[in-house]
Amino acid sequence: YMALPADSPCWPVYEAYEVERRELMKERVFIINEYLEKLPKLTEADADALAMKAMKNNASLNGLTAKHYKKIKKSIGAINAAKFVQLENYVQNTILLAITERLPFIGEL
Repeated sequence: YMALPADSPCWPVYEAYEVERRELMKERVFIINEYLEKLPKLTEADADALAMKAMKNNASLNGLTAKHYKKIKKSIGAINAAKFVQLENYVQNTILLAITERLPFIGEL
């Protein structure tokens, strides 16, 4: 899709992005696991804490993309940097949809 050569100055920036993104995705998995553990007896405080953690994680992922967009744009131009954002959003949304489709809603259990 982006057809970047192996020696593109973008790759070190992308690799740094991936390291940080993986950590945020691990946090998301922990949040999901906590949700599943607490769901059968979810309290108001639990629901609030989980919602806040999920929103913070989403904001962190968006902030991470924005931070690295600037660096990628500097290394390969705005069009390819926009492709990076487009592709990352697609992949992240696809993963999130696949996960959330399998999670019960609050009150379903």
